Amino acid sequence: MDKKYILFDLDGTLTDPKEGITRSVAYALDKYGIKVDDLDTLLPFIGPPLLDSFHRFYGFGDRQSHEALMFYREYFSKKGIFENALYDGVPQLLEKLRRRGKVIILATSKPEQYARQILEHFGIDGLFDHICGASMDESRSRKADVIAYALDTAGISDPASAVMVGDRLHDIEGGHACGLETVGVLFGYGSLEELTAAGADSIAADMSELEAILMGGGRLPESLVVFFPCRDIEAVKSYYTGVLGLELYKDLGNTVWFDCGYGYLAFVDYGPGRALAGGQCISFNLPSREDVDEKYAELSQAPGIIGLGAPPQKHPRFPVYSFFLSDPNGYTLEYQKVD
Repeated sequence: MDKKYILFDLDGTLTDPKEGITRSVAYALDKYGIKVDDLDTLLPFIGPPLLDSFHRFYGFGDRQSHEALMFYREYFSKKGIFENALYDGVPQLLEKLRRRGKVIILATSKPEQYARQILEHFGIDGLFDHICGASMDESRSRKADVIAYALDTAGISDPASAVMVGDRLHDIEGGHACGLETVGVLFGYGSLEELTAAGADSIAADMSELEAILMGGGRLPESLVVFFPCRDIEAVKSYYTGVLGLELYKDLGNTVWFDCGYGYLAFVDYGPGRALAGGQCISFNLPSREDVDEKYAELSQAPGIIGLGAPPQKHPRFPVYSFFLSDPNGYTLEYQKVD
């Protein structure tokens, strides 16, 4: 699929919240004399609204469920919120989607203020265009309501342009209720049977399968590649990955390829006597002027950056907003937004 807007669940999709959530639930239950020795028995609490879970799994009424939620938050807000782990590959996936011009949105049943803290804790809050969650008073907690809120926040009028990604049936059913296609992931807390029964349009077993689905069929054709002669393969590889942050797609010894989002940039060591591509400018297209500004600020702090020039500005004759720097070969690099 090729959707402009990607909505992500949080718990079980981007992070593994097992320890923090189960310990918080156990803390709340202990207030009622309910001792839980095996925290794994509390895994069904991951995903659904907590009020529903206290009612469903322990028979709490409305008043008691709300009280238990307050006890839950006593532990979670101070400790449980950080008893959490980011799934491997999440930052890389989000960065690739942004390079493809996707709008990244968090849509979680976790209270929005907690969701922001978690993303900030893992240093990935800047990869999201919008962070949307439940309200603290539980008036917005069901997944369909959260997704509707996220669509409104992002100004999405056409549901066909968006997809919901999550690990539980609530993500799938909530997405469909709002007219979205859905992707279920199996590395969270929902089973294949659960996601299939809920009607997930696609199912990803791991992060690489999720990337292939969201990228619209996987990697770009290898014909979309531009080759440049270079002076030193190792220096180029180190600079483009370690300093500029591009993904090394292929390393053939005397040739290296980098994934730029809409194509591949490759450098070849042809050996002594081969001239460089004199006067060449290598341009990287970014989704917005804000992204250009953010990239400039990032590279301004990067150790090893070469020839970074003036801050981004609009070209006097062409509809381009950009800034320039250099690489180890002396090629001019440009990060730009074409208006």
